[in-house]
Amino acid sequence: MFRKFMSFFGRDELTEENVIKQIHNCLDMVFRGDYFAKKYVGVEAFQKRNDLKNAFIEYIENEMRRIVAADNPYREFREKIIKTIKVEVINGVLLREEFEYARDRIYETINRGIKAAEDNESFTPAMVLVTQAERFSDQPWGYTKLVHESTWAEVEGIVLRHLQVMVFERVRKDADWWNLYHQAYEKYVTDFYRLMIAKAEITEGFPHPMLAAMGNESLMHMEEVILNGVDK
Repeated sequence: MFRKFMSFFGRDELTEENVIKQIHNCLDMVFRGDYFAKKYVGVEAFQKRNDLKNAFIEYIENEMRRIVAADNPYREFREKIIKTIKVEVINGVLLREEFEYARDRIYETINRGIKAAEDNESFTPAMVLVTQAERFSDQPWGYTKLVHESTWAEVEGIVLRHLQVMVFERVRKDADWWNLYHQAYEKYVTDFYRLMIAKAEITEGFPHPMLAAMGNESLMHMEEVILNGVDK
């Protein structure tokens, strides 16, 4: 219904003023009452923490100003969505009940893998991409980091989805690249964590899940198609 409504009335022109306006329209709607708080843990957390909410507003406004000013804002916007999906999935999947019994082991394994990657200069460019995608990359892997990253990415995803529909793209239910990519990335990450549990005897550690996914040809091809298929 929402997509049909927007299809009828059209989208806002891509300007900084319109984007900032739509950010605040979205957040005013999301943080009003308890409807969204009951559906999204991130929204509930932001409602309870004004400092967190204000930090997010400043961050998302600056990010979107950067994107609007880019040579190809439509491609930059899609890159931003992809990064947010990655962070939300990587942390959200591990918060599932399925992995509760093995989380501590997974934290330790990934922390060892990150340390090994940081000590190897060949991994530096990839680790920079990971750091740019995360909001709390300075925190070691653990439950606190999972909750922080997941909470932030969840709210960011809500705002980006709103901007996608209201300003950037025509979203068709039968060709929604966001959902298709989310499903593929979620499957990969879920299988990755299961593999880590099965290979727990490996002592040198596993790479950061985002780093590991960069070696998956199918996911990389999906990203290439998404970024090259910008619809203005």
